[in-house]
Amino acid sequence: MAEPIAASLFSLRANLITSQLLEESRKQAEELVYQEQELRKLMLN
Repeated sequence: MAEPIAASLFSLRANLITSQLLEESRKQAEELVYQEQELRKLMLN
């Protein structure tokens, strides 16, 4: 009985970490887009 519970907890933790990493990656992508836009503005001036 303990093994399935441990496996479930491990899977849950892995899913939470994956979700956090995906969110962090999404935020970084948004920041890169913003920085690229700002850089283009500077280059046009």
